[in-house]
Amino acid sequence: MTGHGGDGFLKFQDAEEITNVELADAFEQMWQKRRYHEVLYIIDTCQAASMCEKFYSPNLIGVGSSLVGEDSLSHHVDPAIGVYIIDRYTYHALEFLEKVKPDSNKTLAQFFRVCPKHQCISTVSVRTDLFQRDPKNVLVTDFFGSVRNVELTASLLDMDPRVAADHCSNGGSRECSVSKQSPDDITDTFTEGFAFVNQFPVPDTR
Repeated sequence: MTGHGGDGFLKFQDAEEITNVELADAFEQMWQKRRYHEVLYIIDTCQAASMCEKFYSPNLIGVGSSLVGEDSLSHHVDPAIGVYIIDRYTYHALEFLEKVKPDSNKTLAQFFRVCPKHQCISTVSVRTDLFQRDPKNVLVTDFFGSVRNVELTASLLDMDPRVAADHCSNGGSRECSVSKQSPDDITDTFTEGFAFVNQFPVPDTR
């Protein structure tokens, strides 16, 4: 998250704001509803560390670009439009992440050091007390640029027509275009097998 902020709040376009208490409660609701496993929360704003102070939910890491009482400064200006276009912490974090490959061994501990004070002109804060793993052993690709293992198959998947008919007759109209047909017609419709669409890189096993 980035924007204008202060001690315990972040503003959105000078119209709305969120406090550190509201943010902490939002993460707690997400945890109770099983909406996340681990969260890496990064905020680049003035007094950014204050937004992580109220966190109390497990498996959270909070990274702020400045301590309470410090400003978070911009990096460079675009002379064509006459405004600063990126903040210092965001610039150096992006510079680091752009070099991370899917098979990279870079860790979160290395990522936390991307913007020392002589570059950011502010002190980057990191809160890890709620996180159960050691950041030295956590790969950056656990949160950025990872590649999921996908198992491809060239075989067809036969769908039981009785299951399809039952689904269509019990309110599955959004997913089933044949929901208004009779059970016999539905059975005939689903006798064909299903396979991956053409754009998937299915290997040739012949």
